[in-house]
Amino acid sequence: MPLESIAVITTAWGCLAYFMMPWGPTAGATKQNEAQIKFGDRCFMNLIEQAPLFLSSLWTCAVYASEETATNVGTGYLVLRALYPVVWLFKGGSTPGFPMPAGMLVAVPACACNMYMSACVIAKCAFEFDLAFGGWMDAAAVFGFCVVFLFHAMKVCPCLHSVFKHAFTGAPLL
Repeated sequence: MPLESIAVITTAWGCLAYFMMPWGPTAGATKQNEAQIKFGDRCFMNLIEQAPLFLSSLWTCAVYASEETATNVGTGYLVLRALYPVVWLFKGGSTPGFPMPAGMLVAVPACACNMYMSACVIAKCAFEFDLAFGGWMDAAAVFGFCVVFLFHAMKVCPCLHSVFKHAFTGAPLL
């Protein structure tokens, strides 16, 4: 049956969400420290914040570009999302906050998975170009999107913040 793998990935994502959902509230209810409460809240909320990007790119990639690529990359995304709290636990301690830079080892590739699947759909539907490589090439493409996304986040965004700064300081733009 077509799209079975995509249905399994979607359902596994839902199971992961329900697994993480009570972490923050139960940490608060059992009077854990602020760092543990933040860990529980952010693990679940980051998963939910990324949900529209992941689920829309997964399904549109499977239907319009390549079910194989959507399966490969969607599975990789799930693994990365499951590793998100593991990386955070290695940080540990009583100071709340995302574990930088180690956390980027799972967050950036997860974003790159979504970007690659979305790019496959745009390439196929808008330009009739097959960007979905399949097999191990999907991992290479995700790595390429990681590099592009990191460049955007580390180089382009700081420049944009300099440009936008005037809008937030009350100073006139001109």
